Amino acid sequence: MREQKITLGGLRGAGVIELLVYCSDYKTIIRVMIAMKPKRQS
Repeated sequence: MREQKITLGGLRGAGVIELLVYCSDYKTIIRVMIAMKPKRQS
């Protein structure tokens, strides 16, 4: 399977306004919520 690059700009362009990033190992858990303002229509 080929890796796919995903950018915040690409997500925003697709209409995504919230992103939850979850990373964990055996000792810690990190969760980050990123909220983006919807793109204004010209």
